[in-house]
Amino acid sequence: MGLWLKNEDGFVPVSGGGGSFDGEHVLTGDPDSPPEGWAVGQLLYDGLEDAAGDAGPHDHDYLPLEGGAVTGDLQVDGQTLAQSGTAALPGIAFTSSAWSGFYYDASTIHTSVQGQSRLQVGVAGTKVTGDLQVDGQVSFGVTSAGDWPLKLYDGSPTYFHGIGVGVNSLTFHVGESLAAELGPGGWAFGITEGIDTRDVLERAETATMPAPEEAGVDGLTVNEVVTALLLKVKELSADIKELKGN
Repeated sequence: MGLWLKNEDGFVPVSGGGGSFDGEHVLTGDPDSPPEGWAVGQLLYDGLEDAAGDAGPHDHDYLPLEGGAVTGDLQVDGQTLAQSGTAALPGIAFTSSAWSGFYYDASTIHTSVQGQSRLQVGVAGTKVTGDLQVDGQVSFGVTSAGDWPLKLYDGSPTYFHGIGVGVNSLTFHVGESLAAELGPGGWAFGITEGIDTRDVLERAETATMPAPEEAGVDGLTVNEVVTALLLKVKELSADIKELKGN
């Protein structure tokens, strides 16, 4: 602090103090335990070269406003606030890598590694940039079609295939269509919509697959044949169940 002035109520800091002082009219000592003979109106120098002011005397370790290093644990009773930062200069960084840490942007908390955002946690979900390796289980909730826990993108985030988890079943979707379902009773396959299968099996007995270079050949696609076969299998299965029931 520097200088203190003795008054009738005790003592007060003298603004503008600082440096070192000596002389018969300036005592030296601790104002909280002053030497004998400190009279009213007399100055006392506390031995600290810091100027008087709001900072107060620093006869102990302290962290200046311009920053510094804390060599021990730090515990706070309130929030610890930091600048949002960027991927190259995260608001919370590590001493070993100033461009690795955490920063906040657009309602998302980013984990930055070597100046690149590798993990993003936001209100819409969590995204990992790069490969994901898991040493334990990956658990998904039970969902319905259109909200599948596992989506396989095909070059575009707007078109994807999905694997869904239903009650006692695992479903596989191609685009928006159910391709197959695996349940306790085995596999069930989806039927492609929009195909007229009334006479496909009859035509399939004599039809041939059209050559790619030939146009206008009255043939059948594998998709049509498989769809018709699946429908026929379902019909026969229903008949068998009915007969077993009788």
